[in-house]
Amino acid sequence: MFFWSPVCATLEAFPLQNNFLLWLKHYQTHFTQTNINTYPLGIQAVGIVANMVAAWHMDVTGKRVPMAILACLLQIVVGSMLVVPSLSFTGTFFAFYLAGTAYMVNPLIFGWANVILQRSGDDAVRSVTLFAMNIGSMVLWTFWGIIFYSATDTPYWKKGSIALIVCSVVMFGYIWLVYKV
Repeated sequence: MFFWSPVCATLEAFPLQNNFLLWLKHYQTHFTQTNINTYPLGIQAVGIVANMVAAWHMDVTGKRVPMAILACLLQIVVGSMLVVPSLSFTGTFFAFYLAGTAYMVNPLIFGWANVILQRSGDDAVRSVTLFAMNIGSMVLWTFWGIIFYSATDTPYWKKGSIALIVCSVVMFGYIWLVYKV
């Protein structure tokens, strides 16, 4: 479980690193300062809705795998779009807003881990594991953004887009592994 959390956190890279804001600032001749300040908020709105819909779906159906697969597929689409350097403004907006759906991994991984660890009945192990998962994600962000989503790469994060696609595929493997356990 500990290593699953950082891999899932990599799916949140574009919205978490706020690359859209950097992209908007790079093309500031096309956008007003008000646009630059407010357009990125839409990504967070998409993230909130995706988080709530995913949590609702998992609670109602008791199934986590469909939401996990959906999260991976959506981020593969985002990475595939943003790896194209000549993507139109409309396409870039769509890709960055779609990246907000990555936040759906939070109820997925922490809820799933909680359910799996409840089976043992040891609340201390469950608490420590969930804490370690959270720390694993935070440690990842001490270097991940610097390597793959550097501000110096603005407006095109090729390394980050490729990393997103690769990590989405790795998450598919983790989904299968956790589902089988």
